[in-house]
Amino acid sequence: IKEKKLVGAEALIRWEKNGWNYPPREFIPICEANGFVRRIDFFVLNSVCQQIKDWIDRGIEPVKISINFSKLHFEKDDVAKRILHIINSWEVPHNLIEIEFTETTYTDKEDKLRSTLDLLKKGEVSSSIDDFGSGYSSLSLLQNLDFDIIKLDKSLIDTLITKEKSLKVVKNIVRMAKDLNMSVLAEGVEYKNEYDVLSELDCDMIQGYLFDKPLSTQEFENRLIQKHYTV
Repeated sequence: IKEKKLVGAEALIRWEKNGWNYPPREFIPICEANGFVRRIDFFVLNSVCQQIKDWIDRGIEPVKISINFSKLHFEKDDVAKRILHIINSWEVPHNLIEIEFTETTYTDKEDKLRSTLDLLKKGEVSSSIDDFGSGYSSLSLLQNLDFDIIKLDKSLIDTLITKEKSLKVVKNIVRMAKDLNMSVLAEGVEYKNEYDVLSELDCDMIQGYLFDKPLSTQEFENRLIQKHYTV
C-alpha cells in the first residue's frame, strides 16, 4: 500500500467454451462435488510455474503468484510434497509461489493442514488464509496454524466506511496479525476512501478493482513491466 506497487497476484481459472466464458461459481462447485477440482488446482499451479519460468527466461521480473487449494487435497498426506515437486520441476524460486487456503473449509482437517503448512514453510513457500472473517473458525485457525498472510474477506471491506464496528474489527485484526508476525491483505477494495482507511490502519496489501480487474496473461505481463500505480 505505502509504495503503490504491484507485489503479487492471484491466479484465476475460467472455462471458455463456444465463445462463452463461464465464471468459477458455475463449474467449481461441480468439480468439488466430483473431486475433479484436485486436478484443476495442480493444473493451475503447473501453469503458473511455467509462466513464471517463461518471464524469468525473458528477463521480466515476476511477482509472487497465489493459487487456491481445495480441502479435498487433505484426504491424502502428500499435497505439500507434490506442490514442492512441481515448483522444483520448473526451477521456480519458491518465494514466488503462495498457496491459499479458504478459512471456512478446513476445520475438520486441521491436523493435515498443519503438517502441510509446516512442510511448505520449510520449503520457503508462503501460505495464506483466504476469506478471513467470513466464517466462525478464524481465531481457532490463527491460534493453531502458522500462516504467513491473512486475506481479509470482501464482506469486511464493503462496510468499512459505513459501519464503525467494521472499522474496529478490521483495525484489531490488522493489529493482531502484526503481533502474530503475519502480513495482512484486504480483498475486494474498489474505492479510494477504502484504500485511504486501510493505509491508515497499516494494512500491508490491497487486492481489488481499484487497481485492476482480472487480466489476461498478456495484460498482466504489461503490468509486470510497469508495476507502480497512481491512486
